[in-house]
Amino acid sequence: FGSDERYSALLNVLKEFRDSGNTSPYQKEILQKLNLKREDLITLMNRLYQDFQYILITEKTYPITENNILLLPVSGNDTWVIEVNHLISIPRIGETVYLPSLTSDHQGASYFRVEEIIHHIESGVHSIEIHMNDN
Repeated sequence: FGSDERYSALLNVLKEFRDSGNTSPYQKEILQKLNLKREDLITLMNRLYQDFQYILITEKTYPITENNILLLPVSGNDTWVIEVNHLISIPRIGETVYLPSLTSDHQGASYFRVEEIIHHIESGVHSIEIHMNDN
């Protein structure tokens, strides 16, 4: 999308914010940098989103041949990495997950709150990291 003239300026502004380590930009900041009216910016962002959705549903855009799911529970100073072969569903951020295998060996920690979920798609592999905390 960066080479598409319609979106390149917007994507460059968003990359600048990302690379600077600042929080996400406010709409007002983007409007000023792009010298756009609010309605034009919203239309541009909606078109970008629609084009992106269309590409994702096009067959063979991202052929995924393998899934990797990692649970990363943290209890106190301990962090575990648990590879899961199959999950019926991915928990949502804020949900509590019960991991009975950690109960006896790890100070009774068995209930973990999902803090973050990270997806990576690369070379046909979809990796999902589910970060959890027992607090």
